[in-house]
Amino acid sequence: MADTVIRNATIIDGTGAQRFTGDVTIEDGHISEVGSSSSAAAVEVDATGLVLAPGFVDVHTHDDGALLQHPDMAFKISQGCTSVVVGNCGFSAIPAVPGENTLDLSGVQANWSDLEGYRQNVESSGPALNAMMLVGHNTIRSLEMGNERRAPDDQELERMQQHVELAMEQGACGFSTGLVYRPGRWSDTDEILELAKIVAPFDGIYATHMRNENDHLLEAVDEALEIGTKAGVAVQISHHKAAGKRNWGKVEESLAKVDAAVAAGAEVTLDVYPYTAGSGPMVQYFDIDNPNPELAQAIQLASCPAFRHYEGRMLVDIAAELGITAPEAVRHVLTAPDGKKTICIQHVMDEGDIVSNLRHDRVMI
Repeated sequence: MADTVIRNATIIDGTGAQRFTGDVTIEDGHISEVGSSSSAAAVEVDATGLVLAPGFVDVHTHDDGALLQHPDMAFKISQGCTSVVVGNCGFSAIPAVPGENTLDLSGVQANWSDLEGYRQNVESSGPALNAMMLVGHNTIRSLEMGNERRAPDDQELERMQQHVELAMEQGACGFSTGLVYRPGRWSDTDEILELAKIVAPFDGIYATHMRNENDHLLEAVDEALEIGTKAGVAVQISHHKAAGKRNWGKVEESLAKVDAAVAAGAEVTLDVYPYTAGSGPMVQYFDIDNPNPELAQAIQLASCPAFRHYEGRMLVDIAAELGITAPEAVRHVLTAPDGKKTICIQHVMDEGDIVSNLRHDRVMI
């Protein structure tokens, strides 16, 4: 007798085949049969009218800390995600300094220094899903160089390479960058290339939040593809978009660049979120001394420890209420105590570009 049979489900099996109605039999925690099952089972589930599919892999997350803080991962399991990739955008929970907060977006206190120690902590928490780790460039650069606005010297680069190599040896799936963020924005292509080369012998990937996603999107795509080709690694372009109204439509051109690279033998994939806004730490998107007025017009405050009553509001409305300009409101928020902890939403994308992305066979959500 089988453990479980799910009957009459609309099955989408993940192979690209057409959906079909059928049964799935589960024995000893494994799928033993897909199709029409005559097996008796201890548990039978009637899935008539429901879709049954393999668990989704969320390839772009910042769940490094959530795996420890919220191991039930209900916010992912409830959406059908059974695996996550962490360490994106150049920010990872490893390497870390024991006793200090990690340099990923969660900022949890670490009692580990490397991926092996992090893995042991995650396994102890008993997370409800699977996880893979990218080692983040911003994290290793911060550890070795702080926020220095310069290229690394030979010794600093070598130490960064050692961090990447150790992470790969311990099971990381690749190396990530966030080249719009500090301190990654102060690196040049050669620095990233020398680090990306380390993952090649491990068959790892290079995942990148590119250097630019607006006026210089196409040049940023060129850089990502160049790094992948010269390093001999697969490239994953993170949350592909063309930000800012004057750039809407450029995704067609950047996707054409990807198609050309693939035709020439490169391995390139992309991910996208299916909505017209992005989010992140507000301090990373603005020069406090000279805030971008166009971007300021598109900002909504999601989390604002300095001014909780601003949360959920557009920055332009806050500025009007205060009798100041939107750029002045940026400074008002970011220079307040805890202002740099503000998380903002940027309404900068076009629905048509999202459709273009989702229609492309190398783009995933």
